[in-house]
Amino acid sequence: MHILLGKFTSVPDHGPDLRANLKLYQPRAVIGVSSTLPCHPHLSDINESQDELRHRFRVINLRSKSKGGEGAVASSRRHDGNAFNCTWSKTTPTFRVCVHSKERDKYISAALLSSGIWEPFVTIIFQQALTLHPDAAVIDIGANIGYYTLLAAAMGHPVLAVEPQRENLRRLAEAARPRMRNWQNSKNGSSEAGIGSWAAGRILLLANAVSDGHRNVSLTTSPDNQGEVRVVEECESPLWSLPGRLTGWWRRRRDKPRTDRGHAGAQPECDVITLTMDDLLLAVPSGKVIIKVDIEGYECRALATARKFFSILQVPYILMEWRQMRQRQHHQHTDCTPPQILHLARFLANRGYMPHEVRSGVALDPGQASTWMVGDVYWRAAGQRLLTPAW
Repeated sequence: MHILLGKFTSVPDHGPDLRANLKLYQPRAVIGVSSTLPCHPHLSDINESQDELRHRFRVINLRSKSKGGEGAVASSRRHDGNAFNCTWSKTTPTFRVCVHSKERDKYISAALLSSGIWEPFVTIIFQQALTLHPDAAVIDIGANIGYYTLLAAAMGHPVLAVEPQRENLRRLAEAARPRMRNWQNSKNGSSEAGIGSWAAGRILLLANAVSDGHRNVSLTTSPDNQGEVRVVEECESPLWSLPGRLTGWWRRRRDKPRTDRGHAGAQPECDVITLTMDDLLLAVPSGKVIIKVDIEGYECRALATARKFFSILQVPYILMEWRQMRQRQHHQHTDCTPPQILHLARFLANRGYMPHEVRSGVALDPGQASTWMVGDVYWRAAGQRLLTPAW
């Protein structure tokens, strides 16, 4: 087994088979994990579990409209039979994005429906980073309905998008599906055919969560904010085992929708499979990546096991929501305590990263990370250019 760090040579057609997906990339470097020829000894410890690990990847086929299996996520209609509400962003370049109703998603979808842009300051910083590194891939952890995933793909970057929530996955898959569009006819008499084919070809979509280990987790739900989905680790045996299936059946019988960590309707099924950052090395399409992570206060857990990841890949920028970790760090059931937040900051600072507040570009002190009164931050690798919305 090899890990392929490659680049796109054509527009690949991702399917549900991870083996086939990895063959779609032209290898830039082949990193052996064979115990007999350990080119990188720090990877040799995973060679015996590659098949098991590969099965943890829940790859969504963005070209399929099948009604079963993982491809079912790509259905172009909602559960009630109605087509998704899709709009075009007001970014440059523009892209098609499929949203929830304003009532169901009062922040992300409402902003896109009203202004066509979500998080304007973060958007500017994100695009600056991609412009400075046109050869970089993007890893979008907590992709939601795909705003940053689709923006990066529209800018020509390959994207590895990770999103566990099913209704968000359906909308992201629908937005990326190849389709026809003739909206420019009234402007210049031309038309665009096959819009979306570039997106489906550049995006590898995983229906997973990212954590610090391998487990099955649940997700909270929200009646009016689909960006507020959180990971719940109160799970028992995996659902693919008989004890897990019996446990899941009994808990569904026993439990009504409940309030878990402050959210009504948390799901007890534990059917979301986690990956680690180091696992993502099996699927990353480039030797250089820019990371965007927004997972509602779970960021410290997602980046806790990423030593191999950062030792192998060049990561010039990391964009990260910080507000939820800061606000929830003292909660009884928090995922990121103050020591864990400081550990994350030290982990990145020890690798040469400097944190900055997104809106102002002001440098932050990693030693005070648990007290930062900021919403979003970005981490800049040594030697990388300072990014600010006024650039």
